[in-house]
Amino acid sequence: MGHAIALGNLGYNPPCWLVDNLDAEEIHRIRQSESTRRASELVWSRCLLRELLEYQAQIDSGNPGGNIPTGPELSSCTSVTHDRYLTAVVVSDSNAIGIDLQSARNIDSCIRISQTWFPAREAEEIYSSTSCNRFLQSWVIKEAWAKCFDKSIFESCHRVGVWDGQVHSSTERFDDVNFAWTTVHFSDRKAGFPDQEQIPQDSSLSTGGSAGIGLCWRGKVFDSLDFASFVPGENGVLSSYPLEWKPLTSSWAGPD
Repeated sequence: MGHAIALGNLGYNPPCWLVDNLDAEEIHRIRQSESTRRASELVWSRCLLRELLEYQAQIDSGNPGGNIPTGPELSSCTSVTHDRYLTAVVVSDSNAIGIDLQSARNIDSCIRISQTWFPAREAEEIYSSTSCNRFLQSWVIKEAWAKCFDKSIFESCHRVGVWDGQVHSSTERFDDVNFAWTTVHFSDRKAGFPDQEQIPQDSSLSTGGSAGIGLCWRGKVFDSLDFASFVPGENGVLSSYPLEWKPLTSSWAGPD
């Protein structure tokens, strides 16, 4: 199957057809959330993850749209990310995978973070850029790598860098490791994103903008990065929403 990805949230309550699929344990955990926003993140992530696992089971069984296997048959590598009323979930048949999503920030804060925590070459490239997108590319790749290999963001900031269109490291070998990233624009009506005035005012999305999404996975390099991707639709289905992924090659700068 490769990868399948779903985006959701944006401050809205998830559709009833998604929530109805949650079990009692999941609902109990959501009710214990420390905030409404955290509860919303948990609902969306659990709902989207369940839908993608069911989608994978249908594809793997050669019966898309048919009966959905349950239980142990729904084994898969998964990763979840949240950021300010945004949720993204990925399932994969590769050995391990990490996904990260980050909405656009003020360029001054991007420069400050990169100069404090990132390798010098990477920080210089971000400083000379004119938008936050260059910072987003670095950040989501670092976070995705950290999730894929169960590392901290502190480790990834120092060990993994992105410059000259490549992922670099002097401490980590990237054998059998792949990277890709993309951007999502909130004004894109194809994604079913709500009108700006309908988004909660404390959301970073209330002024429009974009978000970067990064992937890191172990396993084969796919001939195409046209991964199956979705946003919640109507009538109990996920609607297809193609994302234009950009692959990143990697470079090892450590001793042989």
